[in-house]
Amino acid sequence: MSEVKSDSSTTSKIFSTIKKAVDDCKSVSEPEKDDSTTVTGNTNAHSAIENLIKLNKDVANTIEQASENIKKVGDSFEEIDETIGSKISGTKGVD
Repeated sequence: MSEVKSDSSTTSKIFSTIKKAVDDCKSVSEPEKDDSTTVTGNTNAHSAIENLIKLNKDVANTIEQASENIKKVGDSFEEIDETIGSKISGTKGVD
């Protein structure tokens, strides 16, 4: 007879790896901006830098939420597998 079993340690490892990558993304420091010159390109560069920093944070937050959802699904599978396994074990030998 086969065993019904999920392995949440796999999803936990993946979650931890993704979490570290997300934390690394979130900890990216903002580059210094040149405020001393009045070249027109500086205004555009400032805007581009701010947009990239915001985009980086948004992407990191989205990936973080997705990885949390993956972990929850893995945990749910394990819980359901345990319930099903218990029910299967309880019916062994019953005709």
